[in-house]
Amino acid sequence: MTMSKTAFLLGLSSLLRLTLLSPFLRSYSPWMMKSFIDGGAPFFRHPAYSIDNLREQRFISRFFDDDQPSSFSSSYRFFANDAYGLPPLVSALFHPVLSLGGDEDDGDGEWWMCFVFGVLSSLVDAAISKCLFDICRRALDDDNDESIEEERMTNDTILFPPYSRTFGLSSTAKNGGDDDDAIISLPDLPTTISLCYYCNPLVIASSSAYLSFQNVSFLLFLLPLRSAGRGDGVPATLFWVACGVYWDAYLGVTLTIPVVLLLARRRRVGLRRLIPGAAIFFIVWICSLFGLSRQLVGDDVSISYYYKQHEIYQPSLSTLWYFSLQQFDRFRTYFRTLMFVLPYTFVLPLTIRFHRYPIELAVMFILLHYIYNPIQTLAHLSFALTVILFSPRTMSRMVMMSFVALLCLPVPVTLCVLFYWQWIETGAGNPNYLFFQCLGANLFVAGVFVDYVDA
Repeated sequence: MTMSKTAFLLGLSSLLRLTLLSPFLRSYSPWMMKSFIDGGAPFFRHPAYSIDNLREQRFISRFFDDDQPSSFSSSYRFFANDAYGLPPLVSALFHPVLSLGGDEDDGDGEWWMCFVFGVLSSLVDAAISKCLFDICRRALDDDNDESIEEERMTNDTILFPPYSRTFGLSSTAKNGGDDDDAIISLPDLPTTISLCYYCNPLVIASSSAYLSFQNVSFLLFLLPLRSAGRGDGVPATLFWVACGVYWDAYLGVTLTIPVVLLLARRRRVGLRRLIPGAAIFFIVWICSLFGLSRQLVGDDVSISYYYKQHEIYQPSLSTLWYFSLQQFDRFRTYFRTLMFVLPYTFVLPLTIRFHRYPIELAVMFILLHYIYNPIQTLAHLSFALTVILFSPRTMSRMVMMSFVALLCLPVPVTLCVLFYWQWIETGAGNPNYLFFQCLGANLFVAGVFVDYVDA
């Protein structure tokens, strides 16, 4: 892909993002379009990682005296009783942006706040694209044991089973010229993966139209991998790991394991020598973050309040919200605990089997996180499918099942968004109208995950 085409796509995507933030489009859109946008919100933004959640917290803080040192602590304690609570440092980080709206919800102040928030969210997407580019380029430059083993194999059916090579990726050397049918060569893959995320219409709509900051979770997942992949020091890498765990508790295991394996591979040291030092730095960083949070909100606020967002079960592409809705109230705590713990049961088997491939292991954990996430968004789905491009050899061995699943995936996703807007948002239907659409979408993603692991 030439530089001119890349620059054109980046400029067009950036212009579209700014257009979606314009006050004219937000104020004078046709009624039907505004109604559809509001109805599609559960599928484009996580309710905890949205500007509406931050705006509500800002509104509650107005009832407390800002001159008192404990004003933020009091408002956070009051707000954290809701299931939309976020870690204290995260809430404090967005307060300067929310203050642009002013104490009165005037139109100009509200638009200026949304515009700045949307620009910052787009900058996060740009940083994610840069991380995707760097990680993919580093992964292609890595002369791992897989290429050596493939050269020793003489049976082509072992490397490429029947009905594989359906994605048009060059699986040979860096020149990418050995595969005549390849659509994307390896040198172009880093640019392709970054454009697939930044120019994705679903990602653009989530960041600019729905003002979601869920993309920060994706960035905090990629930063440790990027730091470990380029050979940064253990303290710097574990700092990003601690930030990711502070943001999302799920990353405590699924992010730490691939990063430690990648550090050991880059630094050419054994795990027995690396793990004690990495554990010390991680404990220091995570304790520092929790210590700052304690200073900000007080010692009487439990750490469980920091992760209230994991208790949200609302309509989305996931099927867990539907199953939770069908439970008796006394069984819901058990069900949610079981669903939160279930993804971790796959961590140990996958780590034992793929410990030599940390990047591929990280991709598996990302897909696993999406499948078992109680709130699935289209931005999360786009990110999970994009990172599969980290492994061109694996993709070239994936069979027709993944190709068919990716072609069929837009059908249940589109029906799910449309049916929610038509039946649930208007109150004319019930959750049963969405179950099979959500089930079909998750089955197709699960099929891609199984095929990726098998390849």
